[in-house]
Amino acid sequence: MEQDKSLTETVRFWRLLGLLLSSGVPILSALELLGREVSLAGLRAAAGDVAGAVREGGTMAMALAKHPAFFSKTAVEMCRLGEEEANVVARCEDIAEGLKTGRLPLSSPEDAAIRSSPEDGKATPAAPS
Repeated sequence: MEQDKSLTETVRFWRLLGLLLSSGVPILSALELLGREVSLAGLRAAAGDVAGAVREGGTMAMALAKHPAFFSKTAVEMCRLGEEEANVVARCEDIAEGLKTGRLPLSSPEDAAIRSSPEDGKATPAAPS
C-alpha cells in the first residue's frame, strides 16, 4: 500500500514538474512549488532538497540521486540527459509514463542495499541478512 502511494506521488511529481516547466515556470520555482505541494512527506522533503541544490548551482540529476527511495538510477540518468539536451520537459514526461506503465522502476535493483522509508525519504543501510 505504501509502495503504491509512493509510486503514485512520484508519477504526479514528474508530471507536474513537466507541466510547470512546459508552461514557462523556471526550474527552481517549479521545484520549490513541488516541495510545498506534494502530499507524501518524504517526496516533499526530497523536492525541497533538490530545489536547494539547484539554488546552490548543482544539477537536478545530482540532487535526485540522493533520494533513491523516489528516484531510480534510470530516472536520474534520464533527467541528466534532459539537462544536457536542454529538454527536461520531455524527460519528465518519459519518466512519469515509464513509472506509470511499470517500464521504469521506482527504485533500481542496485538500490536494494539501501532501505528507505517512503514517509521520510531518508536512506539507511539495509540490515545484514
